Amino acid sequence: MPLPAQQTAVFDWGKLTYLDAGQHSDHRTPLVFAHGLAGASQSWLRQFEAFADTNRVIAWDTPGYGGSDCVDSNADIFAAKLAELLDSLGIDEIYLTGHSMGGIVAGRFAGQYPERVKALVLSCTFLGGLQPVGLPLSKGYQSRIDDLNRLPGEQYGRERAPNMVAPDTPTDVLNMVAKIAGGTTPAGMESAARMLQEADNRPFLEMLSMPVTVLEGELDPVISADRTGELAALIPGAKKVTLPGAGHAPYLEKPEDYNAAIRQAFDLD
Repeated sequence: MPLPAQQTAVFDWGKLTYLDAGQHSDHRTPLVFAHGLAGASQSWLRQFEAFADTNRVIAWDTPGYGGSDCVDSNADIFAAKLAELLDSLGIDEIYLTGHSMGGIVAGRFAGQYPERVKALVLSCTFLGGLQPVGLPLSKGYQSRIDDLNRLPGEQYGRERAPNMVAPDTPTDVLNMVAKIAGGTTPAGMESAARMLQEADNRPFLEMLSMPVTVLEGELDPVISADRTGELAALIPGAKKVTLPGAGHAPYLEKPEDYNAAIRQAFDLD
């Protein structure tokens, strides 16, 4: 199926864009997906294809991405904006998947709004940067912002994509990752990077009581197994799943395996 048309929710502070498709039912919990630092709502094409025939599927553009306006670079605020979007859609409870940066937002959301998360998947993510507020951005984050300021988006995407995926990733998948990454803006990257660097999800994650699955790519060049292991170890009862042959974009690289893990985590029929 093609991706659904982008929609916009307008608030007194600005707007959020999102994709929304699938079966609206009082008996089935919606699936919500939050993308990573080089992603967008379009990252979740294969998940819309897999789940929209049975469930409502929503993917937001994180503040500063897609058509979403930037907000203050704070994980609490990012989580609050996701809550505002769900409120505007009349959704109380969700199955939540957060990938990389989106995993930081999802973990914070689940910690602050536990009654709204039926089950949680944290994908290729970590505890947060754990750095004091106000320090200069790390060289890694700053170099990405510098690249976005000097390169056309398409070129940035082409240069960034090989650093995200596993070796021997098919060209069509690599091109999809590159196209999505090419839509990143310097302002969005800077806001999200600041949020990530200063985030500390440890107090929230250790209090989670809903079912949690931590996914990792076997060949992830961005988030190491040590970091996903540290994350899983902190969450009571968390299940850790390794996706063979996957890099940092398993939702596109290995969609069948990724979707099977999602289906099991959320006990979908």
